[in-house]
Amino acid sequence: MRSVLLSLLLIGICLAEPKIQRVCHNPDGYCYITGHPEDDIPQEIEQGLWIGNMYAAANQQALAKLGITHIVSAIGEPDHLRHEGVQYLVLDFPDVRVRNVGNYLLQAHAFIQQARDSGGVVLVHCAAGVSRSATIAASHLMIRRELSRDQALERVKKARHVIGPNEHFMEVLKKLEAFLMLPHQDVIHLYPG
Repeated sequence: MRSVLLSLLLIGICLAEPKIQRVCHNPDGYCYITGHPEDDIPQEIEQGLWIGNMYAAANQQALAKLGITHIVSAIGEPDHLRHEGVQYLVLDFPDVRVRNVGNYLLQAHAFIQQARDSGGVVLVHCAAGVSRSATIAASHLMIRRELSRDQALERVKKARHVIGPNEHFMEVLKKLEAFLMLPHQDVIHLYPG
């Protein structure tokens, strides 16, 4: 799967226009981001929270300039070397319908919350910066800022206009939204074990 994605990204580089683009080429709507030079810079969602793709996560110069102290990698162990002085949460979070999406979101939220509360700056990334990273960032905003799914996704989209969580992740975020609207609920009980 990873080699297919990398092949598609390389094709995108060859066909690239001078802007970041979302490219969808199959009936399931699976998308990837073309590898334009400007797509290796994380985009800021709000103070202390950034989003990007695997190229942004590998751009050590940009990470240092932005003060990134924590990285959530939703693609498993990053292909690039870990950056010295940066703390990682590595999630092998597939971009498909899986039963334990909620557990990934809770792990990511706890990591991001702790990092931001201690003055850290967090980058959330996946391979293309479209589905998994957007889902993680939106769920964090929903919990932290008490936003609806659509409000959270709009904030993330303002930072990275190519986002598009898959249909299953959209359902999970809707379930999270409904749960958060219940009085006196602790999100930890939404996804037990």
